[in-house]
Amino acid sequence: MLIVACAILYCISVTMADPEPPHAVHVPAAISGIRPPQPLTLGQTPAENWKIFKQKWTNYAVITNLAQQTNEYQVALLLHTLGDEALKIFNGFTFETPAAERTVQQVIAKFDTFAIGQINETYERYVFNRRDQKEGENFESFHADIRTLVKTCNYCNGCVSSIVRDRLVLGIRDSNTQQALLKERDLTLDTCIDMCKAAENAAAQGKILRSETICKVSDKASAKKSHYDKLPKAKLAGSARSKSMVCKFCGFTHVMKKELCPAWGKVCNLCHQKNHFAKRCSSNKGSGKTNTGRNTRSVHQVASDSDSDEWLYSLTSNTRKGKDVKCSMLIGETKVVFQVDTGATVNILPDRFATDIKPTTKKLRMWNGTELIPQGICCISLHNPKDSKDYLVEFVVVNDSFTPLIGWETAERMELISVNDEHIERVAVVSVMDKYAEVFDGKQGTLEGPVHLSVDKSVHPVVMPSRRVKLAVRPKLKTELERLTLLSLLLL
Repeated sequence: MLIVACAILYCISVTMADPEPPHAVHVPAAISGIRPPQPLTLGQTPAENWKIFKQKWTNYAVITNLAQQTNEYQVALLLHTLGDEALKIFNGFTFETPAAERTVQQVIAKFDTFAIGQINETYERYVFNRRDQKEGENFESFHADIRTLVKTCNYCNGCVSSIVRDRLVLGIRDSNTQQALLKERDLTLDTCIDMCKAAENAAAQGKILRSETICKVSDKASAKKSHYDKLPKAKLAGSARSKSMVCKFCGFTHVMKKELCPAWGKVCNLCHQKNHFAKRCSSNKGSGKTNTGRNTRSVHQVASDSDSDEWLYSLTSNTRKGKDVKCSMLIGETKVVFQVDTGATVNILPDRFATDIKPTTKKLRMWNGTELIPQGICCISLHNPKDSKDYLVEFVVVNDSFTPLIGWETAERMELISVNDEHIERVAVVSVMDKYAEVFDGKQGTLEGPVHLSVDKSVHPVVMPSRRVKLAVRPKLKTELERLTLLSLLLL
C-alpha cells in the first residue's frame, strides 16, 4: 500500500508541474551599418527611376529587418531616404488614415500612382515590340531590357515566355544567329537564350583566335572584276617570277607582259589607237590637257597671324554632287544654310548676315598663295530648329561670294558630327606657334637679348656630304632661301 501511495503522489506532482513552454520562433536581429538607397531623383524618366528606387528599398528593408520596427518609424525612415525632391511631392499627397497609423505600403502606393500612373497597355506593348538589339549592345543587356519592358505589358502569365522568346528572335542583331533560331522547330525560351549566348561568345572568341583582321571596303567601282581576275591562274603564277615596273601604256605597275596590261586591247579616247590609255597617249604630251575622268579637288587654306593658325579645306568632287553635308540654322528669323566642313578650323559667314563686325588681324591665305583680308569677326547666335538649342558662334566675316561654313570644332560642339574614338588612335599635335606665339612676329622667330649656344667640345665635328634636292621642291627651296637672305638670316 505504501508503494502505491508514493506512485500516486508522484503522478500528481508531475501533473501539477508547469507545462513545457512552446517552441519560440527565431526572429533575426536587425543588422546595422547597411547604407540606405540614394535619394530618389525623378529626372526625365520618373517611372523608371522610381522602380529602381523601390526595388532597392525593398532589399534594404529585408536586409535590415525593418519589419520589426513600428509603422511610424518605417514611414519616417522611408521619407528621410527619399530626399528633398520626393519629400516635396509627398507633402502634396492626401491620405485617408492619420499620420500615426500610416504604413510604408500606403506611401509606396501613392508614389506608384504619381510616378507610373495608369499604365497605357497599348503603348507599353508598342514600345516592347519595337525594342531591337542596338549596335554594340551585348545580349545580356538586350535580354534584361526585354524582361523589364514585358512587365508593364499586362500579358497573361502563360504566354509571357513565348512572347519574350519571339521578341528575342525578331530583335537579335546578328542575322546568322537569327537564321539559326528560326530553323529550330520547337524553340523554347531557355534554348533561345542559350543559343544567343553561345553565338555571341563564339564570335568574340573567334576574333581573338584570328591572327589578323581583314577589313573589306565595298565600293561601286570595285564591283567589277579587275583585269587580273580575268586572267588564267597559270599566267599569273608564271608572271609572279617576273619583275614589276611602271607600264608606259597604262600607267600602272605590273609585270612587263602585254597579257597582264589593263590597256591591252583597249582603244585610246584621244587618238583612237589600240593598246594604251588616253593619259599615256603621245598626242596628249605638251597639250596641257588634263584627264577629266579623274576626280578634281580644290583645297583652300585659311591662315591667321593671330595666336593660332586656322585652316579651311573646301573639297569639291565631280562624283559627289549633292552629297555635301549641309544644315539649316536660324540667325534671328532668317533661315541660313551652312556647309559643315570637317577639315576647317574656322567659321565663315557672308557680310549680309553679320552684325556688330569687329576688326581682326586674321588673314585668309588661299592654296595658290594669294591672301584675302576678311572684313572682321562677329559673334552670332545660331538656333538649331532640329533640337531647339542656341549656340553663340564666332565667325570670320567675308563678302557674299563665300558659302556660310561651320568648321570642325564648332560642328563637334554643336553635336552635328562626332568622332568615334573607339575606332581610331588619337595623335596629340602641339603647334609651336600656339605654345610660343610671343616669340614669333609673322616673319621669323625671334628671342630677346643675346643667345648663347653651348657646344660639347669633346665631340669631333663632321662634315656631311650635301644631298641633292628634288626637282619638284627646288623652286620652293629657292624662294625660301631668298626670303632668309633678305632678312639677313643667311649670308651669301
